[in-house]
Order: sequence, then structure tokens, then C-alpha cells
Amino acid sequence: MTRTGIIDIGSNSVRLIIVEIKCDKYFRILYELKESVRLGKDMGADSSLDPLRMNKAVDTVISFKAICDSYGVQNIIAVATEAVRRASNQNAFLELVRSRAGVEVRVLSGEEEAYYDYAGVINSMEIADCLMMDIGGSSMELILVKDREIEYSISIPYGSISLTEMYLNNPAGFTHAFGRITADIPWIYQAKGLPVMGIGGTFRNIGKIDRKRKDYPIDNVHNYRLSDTDIQEIHFITIDLLSGKLKKIKGLSNDRADIFIGPIAAIQYIINLCSTKDIFLSGSGVREGLLFENILRKKTPVANVLDYSLENAMVNLDVEQKHACHLYKLCSSLYTQLKPLFCQAADAGKVIKTSALLHDSGIKINFYDHHKHTFNIIMNSRLSGLSHKELLMAAYTAALHRKDEFKIDLQAYKSLIDQADVLFIQQLGILLKISEKLDLKLNGNVENINCTITEDSVVLTLKTTSKADQEIAAALDCKNTFKRLFNRKLVILPRD
Repeated sequence: MTRTGIIDIGSNSVRLIIVEIKCDKYFRILYELKESVRLGKDMGADSSLDPLRMNKAVDTVISFKAICDSYGVQNIIAVATEAVRRASNQNAFLELVRSRAGVEVRVLSGEEEAYYDYAGVINSMEIADCLMMDIGGSSMELILVKDREIEYSISIPYGSISLTEMYLNNPAGFTHAFGRITADIPWIYQAKGLPVMGIGGTFRNIGKIDRKRKDYPIDNVHNYRLSDTDIQEIHFITIDLLSGKLKKIKGLSNDRADIFIGPIAAIQYIINLCSTKDIFLSGSGVREGLLFENILRKKTPVANVLDYSLENAMVNLDVEQKHACHLYKLCSSLYTQLKPLFCQAADAGKVIKTSALLHDSGIKINFYDHHKHTFNIIMNSRLSGLSHKELLMAAYTAALHRKDEFKIDLQAYKSLIDQADVLFIQQLGILLKISEKLDLKLNGNVENINCTITEDSVVLTLKTTSKADQEIAAALDCKNTFKRLFNRKLVILPRD
């Protein structure tokens, strides 16, 4: 087990994450901090970094190094992006960081920055084709992804700071000026109709604004979805703020308010240019890309984003993996065979996998009422590969494995689920509960289940390695709830 610190010296902010790496494959984030430095602002006519901002950046790195030392970090990965990349006094800045903070900084090329954006997203989002877009303080990365591989990428030396200056100098001429920049990207039209994957602080703020507008119940930027109309409305709100019609936009952070109008206008332009309808937000970017490179030690993305995320969660939460995997096998089999009885035809494969593998994760906090802790853990673990609706359904399904009366708060989550979804979750929950009862001894005694559906009953015939009287009795405790949810009597028999 090792601890790694990743410092990202951006043109707008300097960021730190501290990560604990287990088994050379899995990780958990222990600490995260951001300082607004605006290193890319007030650069000289010769593209030199401002001395005062240089010193503030160095002081921030010194502080971050001290935090890393306190956490027992063995390895620090420090990178710098566009502001340092094009600075005429780059070497002087790097030497200042080296001599005062004792940290070696690697300056990423534009191509490398785009790659690490891609690596951070592709290993944490289940998406095959998209246009990734990251607007930093002084640069913008565009990455065209086809079949989960980079088709084309480019780093443009225009970010939040310079785009806002461009907009404020000539609001009416911004579209034309930005259009001239994108005209030099011949492959951009291949992104027509593809979703945009938003990366970075500008997109995170867009997500916060939209969630505030909609009173959205889940405070999670990762895999949050917006429409092109949502972007347009936020763009109009930002113009109103600029004109004085609005004093404040809920969700827009104070340290970004003065450099927001340029990037939101640029995003609006790209969405219009590519006829984009769906915009997804990623909580991962360059830092996570560096992390995945450090862990995976290969360029190939993880084969299955959800599977890797669940494995990572099970390791960090000390889940009894053999039992969890067997429970998933039993529950998945029940669901497949009993599909005709479900109130919805939607595929619940991801929900079943997540809820089964993490159903006991709450024990990490406390055994008693651990189903309640499990709900909160799943909702707040930022699992990858799930939509927010699937995440919510998995959390509720897992919580129902222990207590039928666990309340599904339809009012709180009405923007994600409806009454039919509630019944669907309850049906999945009772199957998970039955499956757990059938693995009561955590020894896989019940190997397989064969389901027979009749007009008034469901008969489960068990293949076991030994007598299963105790497991059958425990599972039959679910018969009343099963009858209410499926309108069938539950019968469980050992195979002759």
C-alpha cells in the first residue's frame, strides 16, 4: 500500500489530490484541495509569468508538499499546463518550485494534457463516442473519441481567462472570433451529433448552476446530464449577470464568476456547431488521468468501467467478496428467470450487480442498521459506469436486502424515479433479500436456482451441496412481501 500526491499547476488553479493505492491496482482519495492562483493572468507582453503570481503558486506548492508529508506520501507527481507551457520564464519558475518546495514539475505538452483528460474520463465514464471538452484557465482541449479511442485531439491556447477577455472586449463579435479559431480544426465536424463530455471547473460550475435551478436531489457532478437547452438557458442567465439584471447566479462559485462568460459562450458555440443534444459532465480529468496511468501502467482503458469501479469499492470497503459475488450470481439468476413478472421491462443488470456486490458495504461503518449505511455509501461513493437513476435504484435495492420497510423517498427523488420505479426497486430488493437468505452460511451451499412460474405461485428449486433446511426457512420469511409484490405464492424446494 502506497500513497501518492498529484499536484496540478493550472493556469487558473493549483490542485492537489492525495491517493492511497492498494494492490497496485485499486485506490481511494484521502484528501483534495484547490487554491485559486490565476497563474495565467497578468502575463507580460513577452509571455512571462507575473512575479507575484509565480510566488503565490510556489507558496501553494510548498503548502501542498507539507500536506503530502503529513499524510506520509511516498511519491509526488507534479505537472503544469498551458500558462507554464508558454511562459518565456518557464525555467525560472520551475527552478523556483524545485529550490523552494523541493518538487520537480513536469510541463505537459498540449497533446499530453489532452491525453490525460481522455484517460481520466474513459476510465471512469461508460461512453464510446463523444467530443471531450476541457476549458482550463489558459487553454482548451478538444478530444474526438470513437469506440473509446482517441481519434483526434488538440489543445488551443484559449481558456477561461483569455476567452472572457475576448468576450468582454467585443461581446457582439465573440462568435465570429471564436469561429475563426475552430475553423482551423478540420475534424471538428466529425463530432456532429455526438454528446459532449465536459471536463474541468467551468463544466463543474455549469452542473452546480443547473442542479440549483432544478432543485436536483443528488449532489454529484460525475455523469450529470444536461441538454443543449439547459446550456442555452445558463448562457442567457450569465449574460443577464453581466448586464446587471442579475446580482448572483446560484451555484456559480465566487472565484469563477469573473471568468465564466467567455467559456460558457465558447461551449454554446461548440454545441451549436456540432448539433449536440446531450452534455455529460465528468468529475475526472488530468489528475485522474495521471492517477490511472500510475495505477494501470498501460494506455489501454479498463475493459469495463463499472466492474473496475465496483472492484475498487469492494476492496476499499472490506466487502466479503466471495459472498457478494455468489449473492450476485443467485440474484441475477432469479431476475433473469422472473422477468415476465416484473412491472417494467427495463434492463436492471447494472442495478442488480451494484446492489448485490455492495449490499453489505455499510458494515464498514457499523453492523447494526448497516442497510442504512449501505444506502448512503452507494449514493456517495461516486461509482463509475452508472447513470444517476441507476445509482439511486442500486442504493435503494441494496438497502432493502435487510428491512422491507426501508422508505423510498419518492418526493425527494421525483426528478429521477416515479411510482413504477418504486415498485420495480421493491421487486429487485426482495430478490436480493431472498438470495442473501439462501447464502445464509456464506458457503455457497445453494449453487443454483431453477424457477417455475405458475398462475398462482413461483417455485424455486434449489441445487445444493448439502441440506439447506435453514436457508429455505430463512428465505421463506420473505413470502408475504413476495406475494404482495409479485401476486404469487413463494415456494422453495430442494432438488431431489
